[in-house]
Amino acid sequence: MFDFFKRLFGFGTDIGIDLGTASVLVYVKDKGIVIREPSVVAIDSATKQVVKVGIEAQEMLGRTPGTIRAIRPMKEGVISDYETTEKMLKYFISKVNPSKLFKPRVIVCVPSGVTEVEQRAVIDATVHAGARSVFIIEEPIAAAIGSGIEIDKPYGSMVVDIGGGTTDIAVISLGGIVTSESIKVGGDKFDEAIVKYIRKKYNVAIHDLISLNPELKDGLKAGTTIIIKGDIEENDKINRIEINTPTPETQKSEEKNDTTTTIPAETIWHKKEANSSQLNIAYLLPLVAENSNDVKNTQCFVEFYRGSILALNDAKKDGLSANIYAYNLPKNIDKIDSVLHLLDNKDIDIVIGPAYSEQLNKVLAYTKSHDIATIVPFSNKIDAEYYFPKLIQFNPPQDSLFRLVLRNTFEHRNLQYILARFENCTNKGNTFINDLAGLLNANNKEFKEVIIKPENVDSIVKTVTSDTTILILGSSRINDVAPILDSLNLYKLQQLQVWGFEEWGNNLIKKYPQTLYYSLFYPNETEAYKADYKNWFGVRKQTVGVKYDLLGYDLTMLALKGITITDESTLLIKNTPINFLQSEPKLEFIDNHWLNTNYYLLFWDNITIKTKN
Repeated sequence: MFDFFKRLFGFGTDIGIDLGTASVLVYVKDKGIVIREPSVVAIDSATKQVVKVGIEAQEMLGRTPGTIRAIRPMKEGVISDYETTEKMLKYFISKVNPSKLFKPRVIVCVPSGVTEVEQRAVIDATVHAGARSVFIIEEPIAAAIGSGIEIDKPYGSMVVDIGGGTTDIAVISLGGIVTSESIKVGGDKFDEAIVKYIRKKYNVAIHDLISLNPELKDGLKAGTTIIIKGDIEENDKINRIEINTPTPETQKSEEKNDTTTTIPAETIWHKKEANSSQLNIAYLLPLVAENSNDVKNTQCFVEFYRGSILALNDAKKDGLSANIYAYNLPKNIDKIDSVLHLLDNKDIDIVIGPAYSEQLNKVLAYTKSHDIATIVPFSNKIDAEYYFPKLIQFNPPQDSLFRLVLRNTFEHRNLQYILARFENCTNKGNTFINDLAGLLNANNKEFKEVIIKPENVDSIVKTVTSDTTILILGSSRINDVAPILDSLNLYKLQQLQVWGFEEWGNNLIKKYPQTLYYSLFYPNETEAYKADYKNWFGVRKQTVGVKYDLLGYDLTMLALKGITITDESTLLIKNTPINFLQSEPKLEFIDNHWLNTNYYLLFWDNITIKTKN
C-alpha cells in the first residue's frame, strides 16, 4: 500500500539537478536523466509571468516581441537572476514531480569556487521552487562520482569539468577536494570566440552557417564538419553534410571546344519522381587522415569534395539541386560496414566512391544489392562479379586504355619508331612498349628497339632519319627519364617527338618541347572556376598531377546532368551538354556496366599543354 501511495503521490522522490549556465539536467532516482534542456526562460515583462521554459524559450531568443524577454538566469555557473531561476526550477521540478502533497529531496551541483552567499541563493531558490530538502554538491565531486572514480581512495584524482559558464579543476582524495580552481570561462566563451573568429576570418555570420548546414539547427554534434565559404581543414571529420543554398552567380569563360558528351540517350533532365527534383548523393571518401602519412592523400580527396560543392552551386543555376551526404571512409577496411550502415534509410540515389581498390568489393556488393547507381572515380580494377547496369567506371582498366591509345594513335601513322627500354624496368612504361611492339608487328611496321641510358643518347639520336620520329621511353618513373630528357634537350631536334606518361608530372613533361602523352584529363581550368574556388574556400590549393577538385566537379556534374534515375529505378545516360573542366567521359555500356572510354592526346609546345590534332 505504501509503494502504491509512493508511486501515486511521488513521496520520497529523489532528484538531482545540474544547474548549468547553458543547460539544466534533471536526474530522477531509478529513472536516470529525464530532462536535458537549455537554461532559458521567456518572461512577459508586463505580467511577470513565465511564457516558456527550456527548449521552447531558447527558440525565442532574439525573436520575441517587445513585451517578452528570453533570458538566461544563470551566469558563470551561479544565479544572476534569482526570481527567474526560482521559476525555472519550479517548472522543471513540477515536470518530474507533479504531486503537490509530497515534495522531493533535491541535490544541486554548484561550482567548486562558489561562495556561501551563492550557495544560500541556490538552496533558497530550490526550496521556494518546491523542494522538501536541498543538498549542495560541488561539480567536480559529482563529475568524479559520475565517471566512476573512487573518490574515497587515498590517492589524488584530477577532474576538469567544463560547463557552459565555468570550468572547474579539482584534485580529489579521501572523499573530498584537496585543492580546486573555478575559472569563469566555459562553453559560452568558447562559442563566442568561435563566432568572432569565423566572422573575422571568413566574413560569415551564424545564420549563414545554418543555411549551409541545416543540421546545426539541432545543435552541433560530434563528428560533423561545418561547411563555410572558407577553407576546409584536412583533418576535419565529415559524417553528413547537406548543401542546399546557392552562392553568388558566376560566369563561365574560356570553354573547351566541343564540351558535349558523345553518349547516346535522352537529352532532357528527368525528375527522379513526379514530386521531387532532388537527388540524394552520397560521397564515400577518406576525408580524415588516420596518421601523418595519410595527410597528403587525404588532401586530394578533400579537394575532390570541394570541387563537388562547386558543381552543385553551378548546377543550381540550371534549376538542379541535390542533398549531399559525405561520409569519411578511411583506408581501413574494418570501418566499411559501419559507414555503409549509415546509408540505410537515406534513400540514396547515387554513390560516388570509394577511393581505394581494397574497399570496392564491399561497397559495390552493397550498392548492387540496394540498386544504387555508383560512380567509381579512381580505381581501374573492378571484379566482373560486381558489374551491374547502374555502375559507372570512370577510370578504365589499363589494358583497355592501352588498346584504345595504341590503335587510335599508332595503328595508322607512318612514323619512325624507336622503342627505348630501361634495364630491369617492369613498370607501366615497359608494358606499353611490349604492347606497342606487338601492334607494330601485327601491322608490318618497322621499328627499332634500344636499351637507353644517358650516355648512349647520342648514338640513338644519330639514328633519327625520318621527318617524324617518335621515341617511346619505356618507363613511367621520373628518376628513369629525367636524365634522358636533359640529354635530349641538347640536340634540339624538331623532328623528334618523345612519348611520355602522365606519371612524369607536368614539370618533367615540360623538360622536352615535343613530349606527347595520353591522359584521362584535360587541363581546362577556367579563371571563373578559380575565382569561385577562392570565394568558397579562401585559398587555392592544388595537388600534383591530376587536379582532384576538377575531377570532383566533373563527376558531380555528370551525376546531376548526365544521368537520370527513372521511376522504374532505371539508370539512363543522357547526351546533355555539360561544360566539363578536366575530364569529359565517353560512356559505353560494356560487360553489364558503364565504362569511360575517352582519353586525350596531349603535347607540350613550350607555352601550354594542348590536344594533338
